[in-house]
Amino acid sequence: KHFSGTDYNQANEKKAIYKIMGEGKAWSTGVDGENGNYDYLMFADIDFDHPEVVAEMKKWGIWVTNELNLDGMRLDAIKHINDNFIREFLDAVRVNKGKDPFYAVGEYWKQDMHSLDGYLENVKYRIDLFDVPLHFNMFQASQNGKEFDLRNLLTETLITKHPELAVTFVDNHDSQ
Repeated sequence: KHFSGTDYNQANEKKAIYKIMGEGKAWSTGVDGENGNYDYLMFADIDFDHPEVVAEMKKWGIWVTNELNLDGMRLDAIKHINDNFIREFLDAVRVNKGKDPFYAVGEYWKQDMHSLDGYLENVKYRIDLFDVPLHFNMFQASQNGKEFDLRNLLTETLITKHPELAVTFVDNHDSQ
């Protein structure tokens, strides 16, 4: 009951993307619109709209933060997770931390600034994002060499539009 989709049907041993049906079951809103709705990522998709999941994840976030004395965390693949959940999760962890600041950076793997702007607005600017558009601009510069106009390196990037929320990087596990 805590999943919204899976990639395997045991009845016919067929691999595909299956939406779990039933009361309260649907693909999440508040996720990226790529492929129509990008709630499903891989294997068994956790239902971040289910109240028990939300409560347990907040409880876990508070526990791991306290247990390891964390002052921040990286959230992976957030374009596949309901943005309301991300906002509520971070708020719960931060309230528990009290006066100590708690940093969060999210990996929203998309080059489109319109999508990144919308996401940041939806989470009320409570998380920094990796500057994926800048990564792609640097990649394009590396491919085009002297033909690349460096004046365009920062075009449509987080570092330009939201410098206080941008985390720059050169390479990561998604950019093979």
